[in-house]
Amino acid sequence: MPLVGLLYVAILIRNLHESETRSLQLREVSVGDYVGVSIKVVEADLNRSEIRVQIRLQAAGSLTKDGVTPARILKLFFNASRGAQEIDFFPGEMMKPVEAEFSLDGDANRYPFDRHQTTLSFILTTPSDHGGAPTSATPTLTAPPISDPAVGAAALEQRDVPISIDLAASIPGVKFSGKISRAQGAGARGIDLQIRRADNVIAVTIVVMVIMMCLALSLLAMVLRATAVENQSTLLPLSLSVSLIFGLPALRNNLEPSVPPVGVFGDYISFIWAELIVAVSTVVVVWTWIVKSGDRS
Repeated sequence: MPLVGLLYVAILIRNLHESETRSLQLREVSVGDYVGVSIKVVEADLNRSEIRVQIRLQAAGSLTKDGVTPARILKLFFNASRGAQEIDFFPGEMMKPVEAEFSLDGDANRYPFDRHQTTLSFILTTPSDHGGAPTSATPTLTAPPISDPAVGAAALEQRDVPISIDLAASIPGVKFSGKISRAQGAGARGIDLQIRRADNVIAVTIVVMVIMMCLALSLLAMVLRATAVENQSTLLPLSLSVSLIFGLPALRNNLEPSVPPVGVFGDYISFIWAELIVAVSTVVVVWTWIVKSGDRS
């Protein structure tokens, strides 16, 4: 009992600051004329291989007059999952936050040991010539003339605007790691992100796998003993086996909200075999009862 108590306390202490071990904070310190690009990861759907982020811009130096609105036309390009996107911000208007989805490269079928990665690319430019520039009151979201943001910016004869990156990513059940990559040009930045299941999710999943196999093997041992003894009742193994047939899928699907459908690698380690053992045990119990009841009649 003392060992169990110590283990319990140790697990509580370790998970007291669990969010710090799975979160990611990347920040660049810039001075002078630049635009700060603040990125917050608000959702990570590893089954769909997508993440959703919120992007906020704030100009500094001579690029703004009041610290809130830009003093020049700014164009932000980024590589969203639906293709490269362009957002225009106009002088004197607040730079409203933008939400975007980015695709992930990874294989969710390796759950809970699946790993995913992506690169968030951002380019910020301003037109070299402001003559005839539009003066819309709100930012517009349009598709660039070609899919590559860097080439599209060059085609529009724009010049780069220095940017700094501030990224925050903290989602329960998901662990983030990554770094800021510097592309060619002052207004080009990339963020290399690596995503996997959090350590506690992997640990709990492994524990549940072991529990499912132990339950299935224990039931099989009970059934073999009950069917081997002549006058042993088979009603208890039958009720337990029927309960486990429906209980194991519920236990498996409640591991976490983003658990993939049945058929991933982890299912072949434990769940599928446990379900088969329980199903076979149920059939053995039922037919044993049928044979014995026929002999007594």
